[in-house]
Amino acid sequence: MKINVVYNNIIKEIEIDPLFDIGNFRECLTTNLNLDSDNHNILIFFNETELISVTQTISEAKIQENNSVYIQLTPKNFSKHNLPSPTNNNCPTDKNKHSKSFLSNKFDVLSIIISLLSKNELFNCCLVSKAWHTIAVSQIWKSVVIYSENWDLIKPIVTKANDNYKKLIQRFILKSSNENPLLDTKPHQLRRVLEKSTNLTVISLNTPSINDDDIWVISMNCKHLSIVNFFSVDVDYARITDEGLQALSNCRMLKMLFIRSSWIRRKQTGSQSEKMRDPFQSTSNQNFAFTDWGFKKLLDSFCGRLLGFGLEWTGGSCSPSDGEDSAVFYSNYGTKLADVLKDLFRLNLNLQEFYLDWPLPIESVLEHSSNFSKNLKKIKIGNAQKVDALIKIVNNNHNLQYFSLYELNATVDPTVLLEPFIIDTPKHNLPTMDVNSFNENYFSSQQSVFSSPASLASSFSSSFYSTPTSLMIPVERKEIVELELDGVGFISNLLTSITKFSYLKRLIISPSRRAATLHHFMTDDLVGEVAKHCQQLIYLQAPIVGDAPLVKVAENLKNLEYIDLVSGREISDAALILLSKKCVKLKDVFLGSAVYISDNAISVLARSLNLTLNRFALPFGNQRITSRSLNSLTENCLNLEKLTNLPASIEFNFLFEKLPRLKKLIILGVCQQINLTGRGISYSRLEQDLLKGKCKRLKQIVFT
Repeated sequence: MKINVVYNNIIKEIEIDPLFDIGNFRECLTTNLNLDSDNHNILIFFNETELISVTQTISEAKIQENNSVYIQLTPKNFSKHNLPSPTNNNCPTDKNKHSKSFLSNKFDVLSIIISLLSKNELFNCCLVSKAWHTIAVSQIWKSVVIYSENWDLIKPIVTKANDNYKKLIQRFILKSSNENPLLDTKPHQLRRVLEKSTNLTVISLNTPSINDDDIWVISMNCKHLSIVNFFSVDVDYARITDEGLQALSNCRMLKMLFIRSSWIRRKQTGSQSEKMRDPFQSTSNQNFAFTDWGFKKLLDSFCGRLLGFGLEWTGGSCSPSDGEDSAVFYSNYGTKLADVLKDLFRLNLNLQEFYLDWPLPIESVLEHSSNFSKNLKKIKIGNAQKVDALIKIVNNNHNLQYFSLYELNATVDPTVLLEPFIIDTPKHNLPTMDVNSFNENYFSSQQSVFSSPASLASSFSSSFYSTPTSLMIPVERKEIVELELDGVGFISNLLTSITKFSYLKRLIISPSRRAATLHHFMTDDLVGEVAKHCQQLIYLQAPIVGDAPLVKVAENLKNLEYIDLVSGREISDAALILLSKKCVKLKDVFLGSAVYISDNAISVLARSLNLTLNRFALPFGNQRITSRSLNSLTENCLNLEKLTNLPASIEFNFLFEKLPRLKKLIILGVCQQINLTGRGISYSRLEQDLLKGKCKRLKQIVFT
C-alpha cells in the first residue's frame, strides 16, 4: 500500500507492505529518504504516537492507505525527550483536521507562510536567522525554473551546489524563449544536476537536452518522478528512442508523460539503409524516434495509472529510406502506432490530458478514445481532417476546460465543436472570478511545501486553474477557460461563438494561410465583441487589423498580460497609446505588421509598461521606427528579455551604446534592409560578437 511520509517539511509517497514490522519500516525509510541511521535514531510518529515496537506490524499500528506518518532524527548521544514533538498531524493535506497540536509548533506555521512568498522575499528570509534560512532555502530550491539561454549563467551554481541542496529540488523546468527550440544550445552537465536531485517529482525539458542514456541514469536515481516532459531531436545529445521510453519504467510513480520530437526516422544512405531494422519488429530500433514497441513497454509498466499523455511532432526528419514509397511507410508506421494509442485509452480510463499531433491515422485514435475517455480536462489535436470523433469527445467529457486544435481541415467548420461549451446565460447572472489566481506559466505555479507527488500530479492535470461554477446554471459541464484554434477557417463564425465564453482566460485564434487575407477585414468587429464579453482574458492572439477592436481590448481587458495582433496593418498611434495606458499589466506585446506606428507611440508604451514589459516585437517592416524608439525602450523597459524586429537602419554605434542598458536582454531580432541588388543588409559577424560581448546575457541575434 502507499502512505505519505513527512520528513523535513517534504512529503513523499512510498509503497510498503502492510505486513512490515516497524524495524522493516525503518529500513525502508532509510533507503527511500537517504537517512543517516548510523549516527541518528529514526523516530516514527503516527497520530502523535511514536511507533517503537519492533514486532508491531504496519496493519497492527492501524496505518492505512494514504495515511501520513512523520519522521524525526535525533543524535544517538542525545535524549529524544529534550526535543519537541515533530508531529504535524494537521498538515494542509489533511484539510478536515485542525487540532491545537498544529499551532503548537511555530515552525509549521512559519513553513506555510514562507511557502507563499516570492523568490525575492525568500532571499530576504534567508538573512533573518538560521531557522528561517533552513526553511527559505528549501523553498528556493524546491522549484528550479531556468531558460535555456540562461543555463551557462546558472550552471556554475547548480552543478557545484552541495548535493543536499539538489535533494531539495522537486520540480526542474528548462524553458525556451525561442519560437524554434531547435536553435537552443546544448545545456552541458544537465544530467549531473538531475541525477543528484533524487526527490524530483517533475521534469519538464522544453528544449533538446537529454538522450536515452541520460534517461536511464535519471530514472534509476529519481524514483519519485510523476510528470515528465522532454524534447527529442536527431542529434546525439538529445536523441530519445524506444530505449528511453523503456527506461521510464523505473519511475513507478509516473502519472504524466509528454513527448515532443522533430524526427521520426533517421536519414540513412547506402549501406546504412540496408542495415536498418524493421521498425515493426518486437525489439527497439534506434533508427526511429518511437515505435509501437516502445509504447507497448510503457503501457505494460503504467497500465491504468496514466493521467496525462502527449505525443507531438514538430516537423523535421521523417523521410522513408531510399526506394521506399512514402505513403506505404506512413501507412505501416502510423497504423501500428495508432493501435497502441487505442490501448492507451482503453487501459487508462482516468486519463485527464491528451495531446496528439503525429503522422498517424488520428481520426481512428480519436474515434476509439471517444468510447472510453470520460474524464478529459485538456485536449490538444493537430492536423485532424474530420470532426465527428472530436464532437463525441467534447460531448462525453464535461470537465473539458482546455481545448486546442491546430491546422484543422480548412473545409471543416469548427464552430460545431464549440456548441457543447456554449451556455446561454445573461452576463449579469454570471459570478465574478478572481483573475489574480490565474498563473499563465503552466509549470511554475508555487505549490505548498506539503503537496505530495500524487496531489501535485492531480493539480498539474487540472491546469492550476480554478473555475467557479454558477449556482444559476443547473448543469454539470465546466466552462472552457483556454481555447486555441490555430490555422482554421470560418473565423467569423468562430468569433461569434466565442463571445459566449465568459470565463475564457486564454484565446489563440489564427486563420489558415489560404483564408488569411479573406477573413482579416471581416473579423475586426467580432474581435471587439469578444473583448467586450470575455473580460477575464489574460492571453489574446487574434487577427486585428484596425483601431476599433484594439480600443475595445483596451477598454475591457484590464488584466491582459499577452497580446499578439497577428496583423495590425492599419493600427494607429492613438490606439496603441490607449492600449498601453489601460492595460498596465502587459508583459508580452507583439505588434504584427503595423506599418503606421511611429516613435511617438513606442515611447509612450515604453514609459507606461516600464515595469512589466518582458518581450516586445516592434512592427515588422515598419519604416517609421527609428533610433528614438530604441532609446525609449532602453531607458524605461529595463526588464526586457526579448526585443525583435529592430530596424537594421539603426546605426551600430548607437546600438552598441544603448543596448547594454537592457541587462536582462537574451534575444535580439533585427529586420534586414534590402539593397538595390536584392541582398539583405545586416550587422557583420564582428559587430555581432562585439554586441554580445557588451551585453553579457545576450545569447542570440536573429535576422529576419
